[in-house]
Amino acid sequence: MQSPIRVIATHHRPHLDEIVAIWLLRMFGELLFPGVRMATVEFWSADKARTKSPEEWLNLGYILLGLGGGSFDEHPTLVGKRKEEECCATLVAKALSVHERPELERLLAQTLAIDLGERCQGDDGNGDNRLAVIAKHVKIMHSRKSPEEVIAWATTGIENEYEQQKEFLHA
Repeated sequence: MQSPIRVIATHHRPHLDEIVAIWLLRMFGELLFPGVRMATVEFWSADKARTKSPEEWLNLGYILLGLGGGSFDEHPTLVGKRKEEECCATLVAKALSVHERPELERLLAQTLAIDLGERCQGDDGNGDNRLAVIAKHVKIMHSRKSPEEVIAWATTGIENEYEQQKEFLHA
């Protein structure tokens, strides 16, 4: 039986897609992953993540994002290829069954495009839509701020994008 979620583990210097995944888990994940809203975030090496299977970690109350080869890791592993057209955030959204919510559509599409290094819907020609700017600053901030500060800052921008999209759709 799965323990309540105590820890969200991701790699050092998480990218926008892992930060969006953390936000999604905290916003929509409590029913599927009890405790996740209050779970702490830890930053692990790939070696630490591989000391147990993703299922073993989950049973101990840990969700792994973007590492460990589990459900929320799109990266290639020693035994498998990259999960095509996915990023950590889209995998989490699908697991939580929120991936088709209209107010998340743009956020998820842009997060995936940024993770894949593609231009995003809404780009002004320079690739500078608001979410792309957040992603750019996340990379810059990692050299100056703690991962917790970077996540907190980026989460504010993610929440603003989400709220603006909700307002737009309900206007």
